[in-house]
Amino acid sequence: MVHSNFSQQNILKQPWRVTYELSQHLAKHGHEVVIFTDIIDKIEFKDNLVEVKYVNYGYLRSKIKLIKPFIKNFDILLYFGNSLSGIYLKGLKDIHLPLVLYISSAHYSFSELRCLSLKELASHSLHLYSSLPPLSYVVRLLNKDTISMIVVPNNSLKKRLVEYGVNEHKILVFPVGFNAKEYLEGESNLVNSREKLGFSSEEFIVTYLGSPLTIRGTDTLIKATYLLNKWLKKFKVLLLLRVDSKGEMKEEIFLRSLIKKLNLSSKFFVTSGILSRERVKEYIYASDVITLPFKIVQSEPPLSILESMALGKPVITTRTCGLPELIGNDKGVLVKPNSPKDLALAIYELAQDPQRRVNIGRKARSFALEMPDWEFITSLYERLFKDLVGQ
Repeated sequence: MVHSNFSQQNILKQPWRVTYELSQHLAKHGHEVVIFTDIIDKIEFKDNLVEVKYVNYGYLRSKIKLIKPFIKNFDILLYFGNSLSGIYLKGLKDIHLPLVLYISSAHYSFSELRCLSLKELASHSLHLYSSLPPLSYVVRLLNKDTISMIVVPNNSLKKRLVEYGVNEHKILVFPVGFNAKEYLEGESNLVNSREKLGFSSEEFIVTYLGSPLTIRGTDTLIKATYLLNKWLKKFKVLLLLRVDSKGEMKEEIFLRSLIKKLNLSSKFFVTSGILSRERVKEYIYASDVITLPFKIVQSEPPLSILESMALGKPVITTRTCGLPELIGNDKGVLVKPNSPKDLALAIYELAQDPQRRVNIGRKARSFALEMPDWEFITSLYERLFKDLVGQ
């Protein structure tokens, strides 16, 4: 496997979580697994069966040259990248190694990017550049034999790639694994979470969890709260901000200043840092509604949505990227991206309709429980690898 920025800090996020889980399960099944990355870090695997190699590369072209001597003795290469990866992967065509490209970032249409501010466009320019509709030259490289297969996590992403000209027979949809039963272990201990966390039983609790980045709609939620404050009396908005970089620290400062500017300090509870998994579950369980109003999704699917669904909470998110596929059919509520008014109305309507919240939560939980676990997803990759090696 080759995955840039693979670190202990990042395995809580997508797509690094995929690498973390898949590598462990493949190793448990008796396969030799090596992960090449550009970050020196100690990864806490459940079992020490996976080897992580540090490769000091400054540019993608040098990455291919540096890993080339190592991978010649391997049977297959799983490369975590994007549509532009074909430009660099063509450097491996002479080693004749089955190569699977994993793409998890959505390809944004220009209409989807219109909801971003100039500041957001500039701050995330590198990611956005690699996620624009691929040029014909890039598509031709993806269709060449150097890349054996392309794996994506949902049908929405496959559909977009096919529309751009990528051979649909070369794209496989392997959902992200989610071990719902394992995640829900100890759920009985969460019953008194609201009381334990010090929130009133009379308050309607709306929760956001994840990075403070505004491309995830954090500012949209604050602006929606300003409107909601005119319609709803007793409610509290929880911002559980996962902050692990300087850029995210700046975003957190901006969000706190926006809350203060709109005189909403009494309506918000903000905590930042890295919360334990159990503490996050307590906050989700104590909530009435989870809001994740993404403007765009950087990597599909967001774990925060899956975890909230597993705990039977109604999720309000946006009609962008693969989110409608994930929570459509009344498994959640979809609103327009970057629309404070739409988001505020969705929260208000759920606050006024307890039975609807219960119904959505039940469907969401049922869906999460039926999701394939990592054992099953690993078997899909094993079957693919066996077929490619056999060819």
